Amino acid sequence: MKRKIINSKTLLVVFMSLMTIFVVIFYRRPTPTIVSQNIERAEMLSQAKQLIDIEKLNKELNEKKVDKERSQQLTKTLQDAWKTLLKNETTKFDIAIYDNRTDIYVTYSNKPIPHFYTASIAKVAVLMEVLALDEKGIAGLSTQEQRDAELMITKSNNEVTHKFVKSRLGDYLEIDHLFAALNMSDTQANKESWGLIQTDALDQVKLINAIFGEQPYNRQQDVTYIQQLMSRVDEEQQWGISKNANRYYLKNGWLSLDGKTWLVNSIGKVADQNADYSIAVLTEGNQTFTEGIKLIEKIAGETYKQIEQLTIKD
Repeated sequence: MKRKIINSKTLLVVFMSLMTIFVVIFYRRPTPTIVSQNIERAEMLSQAKQLIDIEKLNKELNEKKVDKERSQQLTKTLQDAWKTLLKNETTKFDIAIYDNRTDIYVTYSNKPIPHFYTASIAKVAVLMEVLALDEKGIAGLSTQEQRDAELMITKSNNEVTHKFVKSRLGDYLEIDHLFAALNMSDTQANKESWGLIQTDALDQVKLINAIFGEQPYNRQQDVTYIQQLMSRVDEEQQWGISKNANRYYLKNGWLSLDGKTWLVNSIGKVADQNADYSIAVLTEGNQTFTEGIKLIEKIAGETYKQIEQLTIKD
C-alpha cells in the first residue's frame, strides 16, 4: 500500500511538470518587441481611419455648404424675379416649386391666406386615391376604368371623374385620407364637389412630389401609370407650367364660379437637361380664361429661365 501511494505522488509530480513545460512552450507571453510592434500597428490603423473619417466629414460638410449656398441663391433669385415680374399684378396668385437639385421649396403669393379652389387639377389626386384602393384589397382598374382614367387626365373629362368618385371613393370626403397621408395640411375636401377642394400651391407640389419623388402613398407601378398619363395630355391642354420647358408632365384646371371671372391652375413636373423641379401655379380673379393662361405662363416661363441660367452656371 505504501509503495502504491509513493508511485501515485511520483506520477502527479511528473504530470504537473509536463503541464508546466506545455504552458511555457505554447502560451508564453509575447516579448516586449512583439507587444511594441502590435501597439504601433494599432496606432497606425487608428490614425489612418481617423484621416479617412475626417476627409469624409470634410467632404460632406463642403457638399452641404455648396448645397446651402445654391439653395440660398436659388431662393433669392426666384423670389426677386417673381417680385419684379408680378409687382403690378392684381389677380391673385400662389406659386410653389420644389427644386430637386437643391432639395428646397420656394413659394410666393400675393394673397394673405393662399387658399384656392382646385378645379380639374384635383383629378390627379382622385386617380391617386382610386389606385391606392387596390393596395387595400379592392380590385384594380378594369379595362373600362383604364379608359376612363385616360380621359380624366389627358382630356380632363368631368363625367368619368364623377363616376370614379361615386363608384370607387363613395363620397367626396374620402380623398382627405390622401391629403393627410401626404401632409397636405392646407388642403381640404369639399363634401359636394371634387372641383371645390381648397388647396394652396405648396400642397400641390407635395402631391406632385409623391408621384415623381419618393412614393409614400402609391406603389411604383401606380405612380408610373400616372406619370405616363400626365405626359400625354392633349396638345390643346399643354399650356401652363410647361412654358419654355422641353420635357414636362402636367395637369391643368379652370373654372368660372360667377360667370364673370376665372380661376386657372397648372401643376406638374419639369424634367429636362436644364431643370428638374415640381411646380404649381394657382390663380383666381382672371378676367378671362385666356388671361389666366397668360399669367401662369408668364410665371412658369420666368421660373424656368431663372433655374436654367443657374444650372448652366453650375
